[in-house]
Amino acid sequence: MPIPTRLYASANLTRDVSKGTRRQYLKALAQHEGFDLEGITYHSRDAIFRAMLSVTGKGEDAPFLLLGDAPRSPDLFLAKLVPADVAPAEPWQKMFHGLTSEGMSFGEVMQEYRFDVTLDALLSAEVRGTSNNGHYRITECANVSDGTAYLLGGTTAPSGLPDGSYVLVEKTSDRYD
Repeated sequence: MPIPTRLYASANLTRDVSKGTRRQYLKALAQHEGFDLEGITYHSRDAIFRAMLSVTGKGEDAPFLLLGDAPRSPDLFLAKLVPADVAPAEPWQKMFHGLTSEGMSFGEVMQEYRFDVTLDALLSAEVRGTSNNGHYRITECANVSDGTAYLLGGTTAPSGLPDGSYVLVEKTSDRYD
């Protein structure tokens, strides 16, 4: 396995993640190889995202899964994309999606595109209006259909989430500017 460029203390969920969700996530995470350092296990974003995708969803939404020390400033979180609006303007089109988890809004994503909207175009989309402290970006995305998550690069993973599009959102800065 190649060494990823960024690793996270993958068991460091915020305190407001439910016990059931925490259990499911940690069980799924154990299926992925991690790196141990001073008693803490670290995983790549890909492994964390795949573990998050395997957790059972809450109704029609994503489960509340946030990694980090502070709920208002998580390092990573899972969100479902909810289409909100389209703003056609030449030469660029704009599409807006809400970011939700267990019915809570975590801001929105503005995606600009010239011709076709593709899943990988979300990686350059702007995350804005988030209620979290800091600046965020989308680092992983998947479409879930009938228990299978279709990830970038053509790979698949089992999923317990309801059908829809899901993203892993990463904090890139503690500041907004």
